[in-house]
Amino acid sequence: MAKCRNCGKDIPENLDFCSEECMKAYKGKNKAEAVEEKSDLDVEIENTLLDPAYMRGLSWRKAKLEAVYKARLKGYSDEWIINMLMRGGLTRLTAKKIMDDSRAVYGG
Repeated sequence: MAKCRNCGKDIPENLDFCSEECMKAYKGKNKAEAVEEKSDLDVEIENTLLDPAYMRGLSWRKAKLEAVYKARLKGYSDEWIINMLMRGGLTRLTAKKIMDDSRAVYGG
């Protein structure tokens, strides 16, 4: 005998649930507990903010400024963005300067 995946009752081997209500309840629980996956844009923003490569030059700075702008558009807080920049190897002063420059270039 198998067990119902929701309530644990004994059921025949070929079934996963004891009733349709248990199946719906189980699927509802899984949807509620599912972790929200990050979109491609979120991953791109995080990777750009954390990327320590080539900490100089115009292309590096432009990528950081764009990532900060996109992060603000997505609703990330300024403190979160600064922390991500710092995790990528920048000092707090440099991270704040990137934040200010992004605001000046892209607005907002």
